[in-house]
Amino acid sequence: MSFKLSDFLAELPAELIKGKMNYADCILSDITSNSQKVVRDSIFIAVNGANVDGADFICEAIQKGAKVILTERNLDGWGAKYPEIVFIQIENSRLINSLSCEFLCGKNFWEQLTLLGVTGTNGKTTTVYLLYQIFEQLNKKSGLISTIKYFDGKTSSASTHTTPPAEKLFSLLSACSSNLCEYVPMEISSHSLAQCRLGSLKFRIGMFTNLSGEHLDFHHDMENYYQIKKSFFVKHVEIAVVNIDNEYGARLAEELKNETAIKVVTFGISKSADYQIKIIPSSKKTEFTLNDIEFCSNLLGEYNIYNLTTVIVSLMQLGFAPEVLKNVIKNSELTIPGRLELITLKKDVRVFIDYAHTDDALKNVLSNLKKLPHKKIIVVFGCGGNRDKFKRPRMGEIASTLADWVIITTDNPRFEEPMAIIDDIKSAIQDRLNYEIIENRADAIKKALAISENGDIVIIAGKGHENYQEINGERCYFSDSEEVRKFEMGK
Repeated sequence: MSFKLSDFLAELPAELIKGKMNYADCILSDITSNSQKVVRDSIFIAVNGANVDGADFICEAIQKGAKVILTERNLDGWGAKYPEIVFIQIENSRLINSLSCEFLCGKNFWEQLTLLGVTGTNGKTTTVYLLYQIFEQLNKKSGLISTIKYFDGKTSSASTHTTPPAEKLFSLLSACSSNLCEYVPMEISSHSLAQCRLGSLKFRIGMFTNLSGEHLDFHHDMENYYQIKKSFFVKHVEIAVVNIDNEYGARLAEELKNETAIKVVTFGISKSADYQIKIIPSSKKTEFTLNDIEFCSNLLGEYNIYNLTTVIVSLMQLGFAPEVLKNVIKNSELTIPGRLELITLKKDVRVFIDYAHTDDALKNVLSNLKKLPHKKIIVVFGCGGNRDKFKRPRMGEIASTLADWVIITTDNPRFEEPMAIIDDIKSAIQDRLNYEIIENRADAIKKALAISENGDIVIIAGKGHENYQEINGERCYFSDSEEVRKFEMGK
């Protein structure tokens, strides 16, 4: 690919260009923010990252053949040192990097795709997976960008991020377009929004599931967390589908109606919702009505009623008939890897593997499992290291309140001492008698399964689909579901 510098700059918001030095229009071959990928006659964007400032690699980029440098740093001195190089001072290097990835794929290449974005604390993965599976049932070709995997219409690949970095994201979307996908449901993380990974993408539907305490190590407080989530709708969304049973959802819907021209569609148990949910009590399946249309699904739990409703309302906004959706959901065996994934032991113990790794998610899972017939509920869980410490005692409190027996263990300790994390978890429950500590996660799972009896429920929470433990910078292979199956086989 070759292009003029002036053509690239014309695609950038003018207010992000703060100054130029040695400027001359020129023919270029590539754009990158990775100094190791610089080729001759390319643009190097010195992205100011959380841990590394790309400006520290400008000299390396020039040596490798970069012809144009975009940087947030002051240009004084650069022009005289490298008179043959074009220097452009910019603001928001992250956004410009995303826009450059978009530019390389072809102007507005994504417009033939119907993009569906899901944001919130919990339920994002389940919602996009449900959309993907229902599109399959409807014979509609769909891509998928999720915490679990990426799919471009032909090829699946392992997920590295909930919302991938810009270079990967636009590569995936370009492949979806080339492979003639009609729809692409994708998860939108708060980190991706803070880091401007979405470029100028427009989503036909933006969905808000809920908001509760998570990532506060990154966002500092709930207000900042909320504002980042809101920015997705303000900047990128045409139609907002919002759960107003969550206090932040109710606030979001009201603010979007008052402050923007976005179409806002609400749902919830609340009588003020555009689509009102009425739950039909059942211990064996999930049944509910939505504006008096009855839906039935194999998925368990009240929170999955919210996930399904998010999907149903969004698809109705795209023109799909509710009766068609009703039949598809009723007749499909919907499954989401690592989300209440059921393994039944020979001794009639139901073991659920679930990704619940926040206090709100753990509360939802345990509250819903308590509604199933059972004798005891045993929960195994831990908390991730180098992440939000505030949720640790809250998760301990919830587990010890809602479960009969709690085994506290490790869950991606990263660079923290595992026992320090465990001490934070037990700080709220240390006077109680229904918990124990087993630091090794495999041993904790074995203990839970060994003490379980006929009619019990065991929930192994926190990792779900993940097949690794992050310990001191290394990812060591580990799978909760494999540990359960090994126990059942006597290994």
